[in-house]
Amino acid sequence: MTSPRLRRLMHDYEAVRAECSGHERVTVTPQGPAPAQVYHVEFRVPGLRMIDGELVEVDRHEVEIRLPLGYPREPPYCIALTPVFHPNIDQHYCIGDFWAAGESLVDIVAKLADMIQYRVLNPHSPLNVEAARYAVAHPERFPLGTADIYQPEVEISLKTA
Repeated sequence: MTSPRLRRLMHDYEAVRAECSGHERVTVTPQGPAPAQVYHVEFRVPGLRMIDGELVEVDRHEVEIRLPLGYPREPPYCIALTPVFHPNIDQHYCIGDFWAAGESLVDIVAKLADMIQYRVLNPHSPLNVEAARYAVAHPERFPLGTADIYQPEVEISLKTA
């Protein structure tokens, strides 16, 4: 008999493979045997990066998602492998504003993409104060993109004879 945690890990593993396989905006690579507890994610969505004191728009971002032993009661730990200039991203992504045990790994990947594009932000609880000030001072600049990670639903219609 498998544990609830193992079933959840397997469900998330299969759902990420189904939802993100061949996606033009995101590549999710499980690290280790199935069901993985660490995932490398590459996003191809617009975001901001501070380079030599200048704010630059970039469209490639990497994140490592680690599922702790207490997952799904405890949130995933999302490590920024490439820097992102965002109020709620520093060395890690702060997902506490939207995390709940019912969120799937696919939901987390989609939220991270939304964060990078400034579709989701909380400038009132920042990890990066400079980015929070910038976001509040320049709301007309956001969101940077509208890329959706979820695959569109396929509409099927059946003809009756």
